[in-house]
Amino acid sequence: MIKAVDTHKKAENQHVAELQRERKILLSRLEEMESKAAGFRRSAEEAHMKSRTDPLTGLANRFAYDQQLANE
Repeated sequence: MIKAVDTHKKAENQHVAELQRERKILLSRLEEMESKAAGFRRSAEEAHMKSRTDPLTGLANRFAYDQQLANE
């Protein structure tokens, strides 16, 4: 009986250890995806700003003007 309990406890401990390893891997992947998402957000914001600004003068362009009129 004691041997069966020990065997069960050992199997349970191995299962817990495996779950902890999987959790660590998943957390690492999540951090990587969050970092990539933040980079994509920055790129999108930069592209949006560039789309509203004249590259030569740095002033707002017609697109930005039209958007401002639409918001009023």
